[in-house]
Amino acid sequence: MKKSTKYIGIALLLCFVVIGIIGANQSKHSQTTIIENKTTTDLSFKIIGVDNEVILDTTLPYQEGTVYDILDLVCKEHNIDYTTKGTGLMVYISSIDHLAEFDYGGSSGWTYTVNGEYPQKGCGAIDVEEGDSIEWIYFYE
Repeated sequence: MKKSTKYIGIALLLCFVVIGIIGANQSKHSQTTIIENKTTTDLSFKIIGVDNEVILDTTLPYQEGTVYDILDLVCKEHNIDYTTKGTGLMVYISSIDHLAEFDYGGSSGWTYTVNGEYPQKGCGAIDVEEGDSIEWIYFYE
């Protein structure tokens, strides 16, 4: 009876060890999977002028801020002039790279997209998120 109890105890101990090893491997696998599935945090940034001329096409590491903050950063980094009207949440970009609103008619000017969508807010009101694609587009008739 004592021998069978001893063998049962050893068998249970081995089961716990095997279960512990399998569990540890599954945890490591899950962590690896999360890292492998992680999306890029870079921001894509593009400025498109008249006739779809690409003025700038770049990527930059993600930084917290608004669409306006990223425009300001990128323009300073690439020596591109721009002018604004208004401030804060309602800042309006009136020219980029010497291409201004109304240069190509009464309805021409700058607009922007974030991930292909046209936000219905000023560029100072939209916070960027990791992996966003920002495009500034000059529209005209």
